[in-house]
Amino acid sequence: MAEKKTVGDMLSEARREKGLSLDEIARETNISRAYLEAFEKNDFSVFPAEAYVIGFLKTYAEILDLDATVLISAYKHQVQLDQEVPLEELVGKRLPWYTQISPALWRQILMIVVGFLLFLGLVLIFLQIASSSPANQPTGKKNLSHFSEANLSLLSTQKFKIGQDFFITNAKNKIIHVIFEKQNLDKSLLVQINGRKYNLKQQEVFALDTDGDSQNDFVLEILSAKPQAIRVSASLLQADQTLAFKSILGINSQFVEGQIAQENLLYTANEMTDIPIKLQGIDSGFCQVVVDNGEPEVIQIERGIIKELKFKQYLILSLGNAAAVKLLINNREENGGGWGEVNKSIIYWKKERNRYNLVRTFLR
Repeated sequence: MAEKKTVGDMLSEARREKGLSLDEIARETNISRAYLEAFEKNDFSVFPAEAYVIGFLKTYAEILDLDATVLISAYKHQVQLDQEVPLEELVGKRLPWYTQISPALWRQILMIVVGFLLFLGLVLIFLQIASSSPANQPTGKKNLSHFSEANLSLLSTQKFKIGQDFFITNAKNKIIHVIFEKQNLDKSLLVQINGRKYNLKQQEVFALDTDGDSQNDFVLEILSAKPQAIRVSASLLQADQTLAFKSILGINSQFVEGQIAQENLLYTANEMTDIPIKLQGIDSGFCQVVVDNGEPEVIQIERGIIKELKFKQYLILSLGNAAAVKLLINNREENGGGWGEVNKSIIYWKKERNRYNLVRTFLR
């Protein structure tokens, strides 16, 4: 009888038959390459819980046109085999190792352990005395771990390490707890926010609803993703945050309304420059443009059309069938959005310390 194929065998063979690499599948499914490699090696120990294994297997199976039920059944069969009864239970239990040590040897071991504990206690006392000495007290900035709205600007001056966390108290006196869990293989950070986990990349701006009212009230930006020097900035959004947004940019247009969903970095420069943005049509769609408090202009998007837009303060884009449009910014492409998606975004220059970032902020 032929040996039954493992989960890793089935996935690896199907992937190679389709001529796909692990990197391509990782981009398509948003599953970390480390998890994909673990699947093909039949190593399920790297997954946080069985729910992740089953969920990722379903997504992986869909990409490879495999039967997810067969894969999940094979996975559970492998796990059951790995949990077989140990050999010593089948041939009879041996006496515990500690019953074979003589009482005299036990006394010697006990004396060694007591001596070591006494030595360790003396060392800890010495270190505590040394650390409490005024000469050894830190003289620089105090590292904070709890922030309020009043001192939230100090967050960007702090450096955190993997495993560290901080707390923010919002205007409703609710706590936002952020933990830096680990750095992924793609250099992104696994960040836990109020018990939920997110993979965030450097310079990524992430908006989140933390109080369950269906409106984003917390924004976190990863300034540096180095494991020993993680730096972030954060802001708390009010219910009518677009009023502040209009005030910052001087926007009078009635088309700016709704919650901030996310922010994409398009370009970075030492100073603001006149970078023309080109709209390229790749299918049929709709676009409405507002430039610097001007009147809205409707552009009918068709395959092959290229429209160049210039602005000084900001550019508001309203897209229908957003995937039909590509934005070309200084030889870089930015997707308009998803197929059939209707979205609204603002493109503007945002100053960040000694640099300027051209960003695209989505509203919902």
